[in-house]
Amino acid sequence: MFHSPIVYEAIPCYSECSQYSWETEPWSPCEINSEQNSLHCGEGRQTRKIRCINTPEEGEEETVANRFCNQSEIPLDTQKCTLYCPSECVVSEWGRWTQCPQDYKAITLFPNSV
Repeated sequence: MFHSPIVYEAIPCYSECSQYSWETEPWSPCEINSEQNSLHCGEGRQTRKIRCINTPEEGEEETVANRFCNQSEIPLDTQKCTLYCPSECVVSEWGRWTQCPQDYKAITLFPNSV
């Protein structure tokens, strides 16, 4: 029986391996393929940058090669998103109540939509 050789890459830790972690930037705005939809709504995608950082106990963090971070824990750098079309009603969560502007006769509180 023939077994193909398995290749492993071992990366030695010259210091604590736990000092390396993934850092993510915020998601980009939802990008719609405008060639498919002239209204600029529908399904799209968001991206974000990820990097491996070294966080020593003393000193500042620095970006290092991705191979130092745990590859099984690498965060997603792309995700699907949806921009609703103007004809689609989207109701968001209600926020805290606020006071009306002073030019109203009666003081009435209205909820803010987030």
